[in-house]
Amino acid sequence: METIQNIDQFIQSQLAVWEMPATNYQDLKSVKTKSLHFDGFEILVQFNPKRIISSAAKVDTRSIEARPCFCAGRIVPSNNPEFRSTINMLFLSTLSQFFQNI
Repeated sequence: METIQNIDQFIQSQLAVWEMPATNYQDLKSVKTKSLHFDGFEILVQFNPKRIISSAAKVDTRSIEARPCFCAGRIVPSNNPEFRSTINMLFLSTLSQFFQNI
């Protein structure tokens, strides 16, 4: 079974060769977070000013069909490392990250 350390090493190896997710990971440094406490619960909210780029992407049929799929290999670098799990799955790092490691 894969460990968190194996997965972290894999992500770092992808970030070393794939500019788009590397830039997006760097952008996470501008994320602002705040903890809200009420009724015995804690909720961590975040403001990610760079997230609007993908959140506001056009989702009409024509725009989706024109957008290259990163899984199809057209925008994945040829020297991109692969991580194949013991359950025969291929993993790629996420192009637009939501959360920092917290």
